[in-house]
Amino acid sequence: MPDFVACPRCDAPVPATALVLKCPRCGEQFFREAIYEEPPIDAPPPEPEPDEAELNAKRIRAVALEMRSTARLAMWSRGMAFGCVIGAGVALYRAWGHATSGDRRWTWFAAFAALLVWGAARLWMRAKRLSAELHTMRPPEPSGPPRFDGLGDGSASAASRLDALTDLDATPGDDRA
Repeated sequence: MPDFVACPRCDAPVPATALVLKCPRCGEQFFREAIYEEPPIDAPPPEPEPDEAELNAKRIRAVALEMRSTARLAMWSRGMAFGCVIGAGVALYRAWGHATSGDRRWTWFAAFAALLVWGAARLWMRAKRLSAELHTMRPPEPSGPPRFDGLGDGSASAASRLDALTDLDATPGDDRA
């Protein structure tokens, strides 16, 4: 059974089934007032702001992820450049075979070989640029011994993630959660 809200114009009861309501008596459209619930007293306190050690760890992970992806892209660029060189060699071999037999299709193979050489050069330059970028991303050497005061056994973060879980069966807009 839906709750009823009084119409602000004629005070007629209107079933509160949506956010925008329409009075059946006078036709007035109005918004249902939002229901603000106080959090229960036994609710856990909000999570504190992350400390500097946690932020540094996140920054280090982000830089490491970016470095890995850059290295992976450089490796793939080199591999594709080698593939283009091999393909150009095969196309030149086929062009030579067609040229010696008097077939005019050798021009297509030669043009395809030139295109592959151009692609190999572009990919190789890209890999070279990415490798140079990768070497500039490396963090400077530390000035002192590492500090491990921000590290724990992981139980605190696991407990906070467990507390953050909500009812998985609830659908958005459902008032059960």
